[in-house]
Amino acid sequence: MIVAILISIAVSLLLFPSFLALFSRRSESSIHHINRRIITFFSHCSLHYSKYIIAIAIVAITLSVLGIRQLQVENSFLNYFKESTQVRKELNFIDQEFGGSTPLDLVYTIDEKEKNLTCC
Repeated sequence: MIVAILISIAVSLLLFPSFLALFSRRSESSIHHINRRIITFFSHCSLHYSKYIIAIAIVAITLSVLGIRQLQVENSFLNYFKESTQVRKELNFIDQEFGGSTPLDLVYTIDEKEKNLTCC
């Protein structure tokens, strides 16, 4: 396992770049120019405004944690229906009589032809 990891690292960090060095470089296209400008912008921001970025991240994390704490999960189907509906009455009966579980009946009918077939 470790040998495979070492071979993978050697190929990706040594062999592949060596092959790339053998080929000539193409001229930059406009897409690469746009990408380079975006990367330059973000690297400039991260180098010069690191304190602001950290402060914004702390504020965002704090607001996220406060928002998550206010979430309320509702898992009772009874609250989705009015008191007078038949569905509400049936769900209320299931909650009281069966402890909230709904019984599931699976009925499988076998044809006469299938009954006569013998299994392996």
